Amino acid sequence: MSIATAINEELHRLGITHDKLARMTHYSRQSVTAWANGRRTLPEDAREQLARLSPRLALEIAADDPVNIFLSGWLDGEIVDLSVLGTKTKLAEELEEGAVGLRDLDLVNKCKSEHLTDEDRKYIHIAIQELLDLMTCIPVFLVNISEKYELNLHHEIATHRRKLSARGYKKKAA
Repeated sequence: MSIATAINEELHRLGITHDKLARMTHYSRQSVTAWANGRRTLPEDAREQLARLSPRLALEIAADDPVNIFLSGWLDGEIVDLSVLGTKTKLAEELEEGAVGLRDLDLVNKCKSEHLTDEDRKYIHIAIQELLDLMTCIPVFLVNISEKYELNLHHEIATHRRKLSARGYKKKAA
């Protein structure tokens, strides 16, 4: 999904007009309309403001960053049931497929690339693809469930970051 499409869908879902978004972001209505029509790219500060407005927009904006290799953006294909139950079911399927892919991957005594057989490489490729599918489903489900049940996903993420820091997985920001 393009950022322009995501902006339009989110404005509609949230009941926000281009005029109101212009006031919220301190940009002109013409700029907001240009973003929503895909005629102009979002300035960095507007990206940050829109990301705070909606987790769905945050996901699309993050996925649009060419440096970001971990987020694929919002799923918008016609095959995917994007309801909370649909994304929960899809996420459960992807979790299981990812687990199978990892279980099939035997890396014991294979410390270097030259230790891998062609079959090992095949299983690595399968595991990577399954895990990338999983990584695509996770943020969509998180956004869906937070929207459906009116949870603050930004708050949940901040709480998770504090937990990681407290457990020593991440260094505390200076």
